Amino acid sequence: MDLDGRKIAILKALIEDYIETAEPVGSRTIAKKCDIGLSSATIRNEMSDLEEMGYLAQPHTSAGRIPSNLAYRLYVDSLIENIRATSMEMEFIKQKMESHLSELNRFLDFSAKAISDSTGLTAVTGAPTVSSGAISHFEIVKASEHYLMFILVTNTGMIKKRQVRILTPIDENSILYLKKILNDELAGCTLEMITSEKVERLKRKFNDNFELLGIILEFITQTMEAAGGSEYYFSGKSETLKAPEFSSMDKVLGFLDLVEDKEQITSLMNTAAKDNKNGITVVIGDESPILRDKDLSMVVSTYKAYGGKNGAIAVIGPKRMNYGKVITTLEAMSKLMSEFLENNEEG
Repeated sequence: MDLDGRKIAILKALIEDYIETAEPVGSRTIAKKCDIGLSSATIRNEMSDLEEMGYLAQPHTSAGRIPSNLAYRLYVDSLIENIRATSMEMEFIKQKMESHLSELNRFLDFSAKAISDSTGLTAVTGAPTVSSGAISHFEIVKASEHYLMFILVTNTGMIKKRQVRILTPIDENSILYLKKILNDELAGCTLEMITSEKVERLKRKFNDNFELLGIILEFITQTMEAAGGSEYYFSGKSETLKAPEFSSMDKVLGFLDLVEDKEQITSLMNTAAKDNKNGITVVIGDESPILRDKDLSMVVSTYKAYGGKNGAIAVIGPKRMNYGKVITTLEAMSKLMSEFLENNEEG
């Protein structure tokens, strides 16, 4: 069964009414609100067909229907009408962004607030991705009989230290020997270059200090992964929770678990940005295992910063979000942020 023009018109009308009201939509509502020249009975029959095709669902015993993930995907890909931001609104945002440009964290924090204010949903801005770099030098310092200090220096200028307790004391000559092995094997390596073969070679050279090697490699891995991460700025969490979808505590907790979990946000932002580096990516509900069962969607865009680096901005909200408004806002903000940051390296 094909989606002809009549079915598409009914589906579009139903989705847009549901986005506006959050109430299941019946055939009479569509006939009354939408000028599509069809009777309520005809619309009802077409809606039954759309339900069989997987585009609509009928919650509980309600006579009305709501869009499925499949319907939202068709709407976003083919039927959406973007809602343009007014020039006055964008000029106000532009002036405010200029005043926050001296510090990147303030700039990103304000940008998140501007996106949230425009959409009424939760906005996320991610700092430009910074490479963790390569290991430049590794130092081991004996702090006391049972404590060693590890110092890792990268070619990006990052220096990290960690003090660890050891059960068996180690003499200075052994420390010099281990330090030489580490620098011979790891200097110039990125995290990806520390392969299993390289680790096995280190194990053989460390001999009796095998356990100490494990602690050192864990320190290196955690440090390099953290160095390559992004900082995120959120705004509008409470606004999203005002939506009818969050009347149940399970939905509230699911949303809060997501936005407070940096690993999940990083995964969503990175995956979406990678899928569409130069535009908008919309992730709807069950299309992502992270959003599954949370009744949420995420719209992601990227912006360009100084030094050829990229960052990501996003909106998180109910699947019933106003996709036209959200997409238009992110497109406009992405363009503004790129213009400011590409031309202001000191930002």
